[in-house]
Amino acid sequence: LAAVLGGITVWTELAWWVRLFHLGIAEAAVACMVYVLVVGWRAGSQPLALEPMAKETNRFRMLVLGSILGAFILILSGSYIVGYGASSSCATWPLCRGSLFPEGTPYALHMGHRFLAAVVGMLIFHTAASAWLLRAQRPEVGWAGLILAILFVTEILAGAGIVWTGFSIQMKAVHLSLATLVWTALVFLATLVYSPQRFEFRDVSIDLR
Repeated sequence: LAAVLGGITVWTELAWWVRLFHLGIAEAAVACMVYVLVVGWRAGSQPLALEPMAKETNRFRMLVLGSILGAFILILSGSYIVGYGASSSCATWPLCRGSLFPEGTPYALHMGHRFLAAVVGMLIFHTAASAWLLRAQRPEVGWAGLILAILFVTEILAGAGIVWTGFSIQMKAVHLSLATLVWTALVFLATLVYSPQRFEFRDVSIDLR
């Protein structure tokens, strides 16, 4: 489906709405690959007892789910901003034209994307911190949360770097790449949480006789 949408994107001369669907399907494909990789990698794993952290697990799962939905919407909103032609409207950061609420549709849309990034960012950082607090019971979840936080901080700096470098194509590419890495880290964390098993690899000996 992503390949078909890629072709349609070319045929429609890069229509913004086709690019939006193409990006969404592509990110969904990435999520599927991450899920298959994590689940298929855990050969010899054993079910993890969740009783000691049952209360925290329900709340944490909601945080992870909210972060994934928020990140997906944030990525698509960025694509919409580019398609609308408002990606280069705000030449300053973090304010737009020296204001939190600039006048004009392109400026308002661009600033709206930044507001959404701030809200989703707080949710992601909360999720990452909660994951880190669970490292004693589930080390893999804790480290996944730490990696997620580092990637998102880098993503924020890349977003600011787009403005500071005069909206260079290179920084835009870095920004989108980091967004996909943050998405990948979130899906990885969600797979660990919703498929709770430890990584326990057996020592396999092969008789070549």
